[in-house]
Amino acid sequence: MIKKISLFASGGLLVFALMAGLPIKAQTTGDPILTIVSPGEGEQISGDQVDVMMTAGNFVVVDFFENTANKAGEGHAHFWLDDATLSKDSAVMHTDTTLPYSFFDVQPGTHTLVAEIVQNDHTSLNPAIKKTITFSTTASQPIAVSHMMNVNGMEEQMDSIMGEVHEESAANTATSSLFPPINQQTIVYAGAIAVAALMIGFVLGESEMRKKIAPKTIKKTIKKK
Repeated sequence: MIKKISLFASGGLLVFALMAGLPIKAQTTGDPILTIVSPGEGEQISGDQVDVMMTAGNFVVVDFFENTANKAGEGHAHFWLDDATLSKDSAVMHTDTTLPYSFFDVQPGTHTLVAEIVQNDHTSLNPAIKKTITFSTTASQPIAVSHMMNVNGMEEQMDSIMGEVHEESAANTATSSLFPPINQQTIVYAGAIAVAALMIGFVLGESEMRKKIAPKTIKKTIKKK
């Protein structure tokens, strides 16, 4: 009877919270579970960037700046890469399990990653929840030789085309020096010379015509007398 009353009261409180619009935080049950999703154990990564993804079961990951007081089932994660001290000061702190944390400039070779979920004040849980994995990184692959040959071939073609363009430009420059471009002033001078030539020709032609006509007129006048 008492158990039924307790369940009824709990259900009533839940309904009241929903109706009032009060925030309800998911409750965690059981021991916290930490899983490193990536990189995987023994994975080989090409390049100097390592993205770490993790999940936390029965544990709520929160921002320790906003949540300073310790609370059961709540906290954040610490990461250590190739760090034997595993101290709070040397740890990388991660507060978002939906996004990876990226390590940059990781040198080629074998590496050890340690992850731990901790309380809001950065202290370990009791018992401590840690995971350790080992992985390796290699230098980025160089560009294929065949690709470089194709690029060199394209550069040679471009050099050849540019050489032809320069030769044609030089030839046009030489031609233009032999035949300078015609400007407006040159056209005006040419027009004036042409008009003057026409006028001179007209005057000379009229003079010749007069010479031919004048003797005939004189002969006709003499006959009439």
